[in-house]
Amino acid sequence: MHGSICSISAGWTAAKVFTMGMIDHIEKTEEGFKAIVHGTDDYDVETKLKDRDVPEMSCDCVYAGTWGRSCKHMAALMFAVEDMREKA
Repeated sequence: MHGSICSISAGWTAAKVFTMGMIDHIEKTEEGFKAIVHGTDDYDVETKLKDRDVPEMSCDCVYAGTWGRSCKHMAALMFAVEDMREKA
């Protein structure tokens, strides 16, 4: 996965974001998926996938944008993608 996606507490928060249905407009793109993840604001999140690997992710939140780190919004999108794959 894209580095260390997040800390345990952020991972828990990402799972909560996913289970509370705070992810909208999930779309399959040519290279992966994109979605809007709701939080303090609405964040545009995108992931590239190659088989089961995640070579690149992006989010326009301050945490990811300012420090270039993986965030809970990225992790929440990955929960949603995995859920979609399991249901397919």
